[in-house]
Amino acid sequence: MFATHSLADARRQLDHAISLRLLEEPAVARLKRLCVPVGFLFIRGDRAGQGGELAEQVVASYGYWNDDAGRYLDMVFPGWGKDGDGAPVFDRRAFLSMRNEMEAMSAWTYSGETDALLLDYVYELPYGPGAPSFENCIQLPVEALIRAGGTPHMDAFMHELVVAARETWPRDDNSAIRVLSDRLGAPRLGRSLRDVFLDKPVVKDLAKVYGGLRDFAVRDLRG
Repeated sequence: MFATHSLADARRQLDHAISLRLLEEPAVARLKRLCVPVGFLFIRGDRAGQGGELAEQVVASYGYWNDDAGRYLDMVFPGWGKDGDGAPVFDRRAFLSMRNEMEAMSAWTYSGETDALLLDYVYELPYGPGAPSFENCIQLPVEALIRAGGTPHMDAFMHELVVAARETWPRDDNSAIRVLSDRLGAPRLGRSLRDVFLDKPVVKDLAKVYGGLRDFAVRDLRG
């Protein structure tokens, strides 16, 4: 988990973390690059209502998420830093700057609520650097998913991401995001189809199944 005020800072933190992990993964030395799944969680810490409640969950659970994700999933929190006690704090100007930077270099656009952008971070071997790739992305409207009942809360959402990311291990030069998409979508498909065939009309419900899975599809967001 990385709290950051700029994309350059995020890249420095990611490169450092990946370089340390490579010391424990000598098998990847034969590759020319690694594809590491990275999520950018755009969540404002200055909102009221549901947005404010989600931000409170970030502050409360940040340490746990960091320990749980381990080497399997790196999450970047644009616009967030840490106070003297190590607790996450929000900087509105840094958030806006990083949001603008990400939008300028890709076809991704921020919804105005809480969004997660999952992408491959391509790290050149043996010593880097790495850079975000927008060729294979999953863009998730987290707040909308919670409202629609697709996930109950932030802790459940993050846990689901981490569990799916473990399935992308060990790392190689293939897109980790495509694997992540399959792992996130498959359980939802199974639950949705079960519910569909317990109810009628099937055609209408199948349309809802498609709509519910569409968010987890891989998209090319290169600008």
